[in-house]
Amino acid sequence: MAKCKICKFTTGSGKVFSCTVDSEERHHSFSGNPAVVFATGARYWMKHGEVHRVGMPAAKFKGGGQTWALNGVYHRLDGPAVIAKNHKLWYIDGIEYSEDDFNKKIKEKEGSKFSFFKKDRDNKLELLLIVIVVAIGIWKLP
Repeated sequence: MAKCKICKFTTGSGKVFSCTVDSEERHHSFSGNPAVVFATGARYWMKHGEVHRVGMPAAKFKGGGQTWALNGVYHRLDGPAVIAKNHKLWYIDGIEYSEDDFNKKIKEKEGSKFSFFKKDRDNKLELLLIVIVVAIGIWKLP
């Protein structure tokens, strides 16, 4: 059993079941596996020390709760970013919205002249086109 320098627990100690770190000793998920798994069943996916997972929950909890996050902030474009037993919270880029305001914001983006979003056949929102266009330098973000 190894002691993680970050979470300060010895893996297998009853508090942390397992954890993985990158070359700079920050919690990091490899091959789609969670970076930290607690003995309680809580699982966290991380990217270089920040809670992060694209298109799936970044944290899952034993009771069924889950959070969606990118680069350490709550973020989800196709539903609530925080799901707990009796409540849900909607976030875009770390900013909390009511469910109604969230839906309005998504509709505004979908209907804009140069939409950042495109719907795929499963009705999920994607940023694919804008990422490609920015990456190859055809267009710059406003």
